[in-house]
Amino acid sequence: MSEVGSEQLEHYIDTRALARRQVCEKVLKEARKIKDEPTKALIDILDVSDLTHEEKLIFVRRILHILQKLNTRKRRFTNAKNVANVVVQIGSVITPALVSIQASYDVYWSLFGVSLATGVLTTLLNLFSAERLSLMFSRSYEHMLSESFKFFATGDDEEFSDFVCKIEKLHLDDVKAELRSDKNTSSNDTLSRHDAMINRLMTDMKDDDSS
Repeated sequence: MSEVGSEQLEHYIDTRALARRQVCEKVLKEARKIKDEPTKALIDILDVSDLTHEEKLIFVRRILHILQKLNTRKRRFTNAKNVANVVVQIGSVITPALVSIQASYDVYWSLFGVSLATGVLTTLLNLFSAERLSLMFSRSYEHMLSESFKFFATGDDEEFSDFVCKIEKLHLDDVKAELRSDKNTSSNDTLSRHDAMINRLMTDMKDDDSS
């Protein structure tokens, strides 16, 4: 290879390395806007780690993306579950108290509204498996966070590709569990409608026989 060709190759390699470093720094700068403290700690560790620019990009764009998505869903389901449980518990206390009060038009509709809200929220909690999904997302988030910190703590004891495969497997297990939950919910809803239809038909048949 000629001297000119060698210089051009070195210039190309340097340019590519500079471009990768600039992209990596830009991505890390954007990631630092995340307010979640454990994620911010991971970004600080990632910045001073010996990973290549490509590996850092994979970590930010994929691993941190999964962690942030899990954290968001965990907060949403936990907040929804807590609010619904509070309303259901308060409704369960208020309903008997309203029943014991001497009936009036206003009390009747208040009792109806409280009972309806309590029943609807209880049904929604069961329908969307809020309790189970909240626990699942919390467990998965903490597990992946722990694996990420252990990866940086152990140094070269674990290859980056093995770590990514482990995180992807955990994420896939969560997706499968969530899909199974949706499938079971849909099946239970279908069975409930089917049972209601059968009971209605049986009732109609009994009425016809009695008449």
